[in-house]
Amino acid sequence: QARSIVLEAAQAHPLAEEVAGCPVVSLAGSGAVLSLRVWCADFGAAQQLEFDLYESVKKAFDAGGIPLA
Repeated sequence: QARSIVLEAAQAHPLAEEVAGCPVVSLAGSGAVLSLRVWCADFGAAQQLEFDLYESVKKAFDAGGIPLA
């Protein structure tokens, strides 16, 4: 469910040119660590996308009852 939320948020964002994946990169005691990979036009767009996704994903996780480790 967490991966779906992250991918949907990235795919819906206008600054995301291509979503390349969201693999599990490590396992933690309370869950898995995901790494979102997205192509953007430039560094400025990537920074804005990162900040926007932090906020939208956090809100979606809260709404879905998904805790952050």
